[in-house]
Amino acid sequence: MLGRTPSAVYVRLPALKKKGLVESTAVVGRRGRNANRYMLTPDGRAALESWIRSTPVKLPRLDASELFIRIRASRTIEAKAIWHVFEPLFFELDARREALDGLERDARRADKWDFSKSLEVRLMRYQLNAYRVWLDEFCKEVGMSDPLTAKPTGPLVTKVEVGEWGERYVTKTNNP
Repeated sequence: MLGRTPSAVYVRLPALKKKGLVESTAVVGRRGRNANRYMLTPDGRAALESWIRSTPVKLPRLDASELFIRIRASRTIEAKAIWHVFEPLFFELDARREALDGLERDARRADKWDFSKSLEVRLMRYQLNAYRVWLDEFCKEVGMSDPLTAKPTGPLVTKVEVGEWGERYVTKTNNP
């Protein structure tokens, strides 16, 4: 019904509006542009609940991420060479954890913390923690130290990215 990513819903909004499942209101967006704010209608809420109850949940493919593809592609090079590709992930994971903490803090302050938001944040936190455990194991296997606790070996480069939901990730690394 809605797609595989959170942003996929935006493509479907006009069709959902035509079916009477959402209604829209013109608003001024974040950057001063005209935008539409969509809200579920009672029929839309019923359709969403029906979709949630009747559609089986599937885990994402484990071998479809860019990270997994890079690992497969790196089979012919030394593990220590791969390290330089993965080292920035420590900083990205740290930044995403901070962003997630901020998301939770903001939701709680705005009194928008509910069961659904709690499930969402916990799932993201578990995913980030699993990546961190994997990276720690990789560090030990190749005899490298955690770059978050190691002394910097060069200038610290900061990179800011905006995530799919507008969240900001700040990545810091010594390898530009």
